[in-house]
Amino acid sequence: MDDFVKCVRCGWKNPKNEVFCANCHRILGEMDSTRQRIKAERSRAAVKLLVFLLILPPFVLAGCALWPRSSMIGTLGSKRSAKRTAEVLSAMHTMDDQAVVAGRDVTEREVNAYLKHLRAESLSFDELSVEFEPDRVLMRVTNKPGPWSILGIKVAPTVSRDFTLAVADGQAKVKKAALGHLPLIWAFRPGAFARFKRTLRDAPELKLLAKAQSITIYEDRLHITFGGGEEN
Repeated sequence: MDDFVKCVRCGWKNPKNEVFCANCHRILGEMDSTRQRIKAERSRAAVKLLVFLLILPPFVLAGCALWPRSSMIGTLGSKRSAKRTAEVLSAMHTMDDQAVVAGRDVTEREVNAYLKHLRAESLSFDELSVEFEPDRVLMRVTNKPGPWSILGIKVAPTVSRDFTLAVADGQAKVKKAALGHLPLIWAFRPGAFARFKRTLRDAPELKLLAKAQSITIYEDRLHITFGGGEEN
């Protein structure tokens, strides 16, 4: 164990019981307290860094998992095709109570055009789009809630929800669901899609889809059958 105190200013070695440096006359006790304070500050900084490194990974993983996917899927048609799709759906809504079976084909381009140009804003969605694949329909819903103020900073995050609807035996059922890049387990999928469907209940043309007798998906179009009785 050292039996001297080294002066931080000039480096002179002084006996431990000395108060002043014999060379430069600086107070040695002040030197010791300063050194101890610096050491304590470094220790606190190291602890803060350790805590930060322990807390950061979960937030990073959660951020990556919830990070929104691209805003739109599928191909987009024109405003003219959007109006044409709206007219077809309106006509089918009008004849909904008639005892006639009627089938209609809609393409991916027409559906996306209808949703983007005529329905997304009224349904409070930033984007709502679909993509047709053999025996299934992919659906993406994108919202920008907020803006929120966090520590004086305005934040408007983007939230995307993805649904995979399997089409079999004339019915469409939710097979997969995701929030951003985070897949939802089976127990949460039906509830997440049910909340989405409740948003559509005030749109008469889209509400009509719940009354569809059968749904068949082809490579480039969706065939929906409505009504009752026998098809002519």
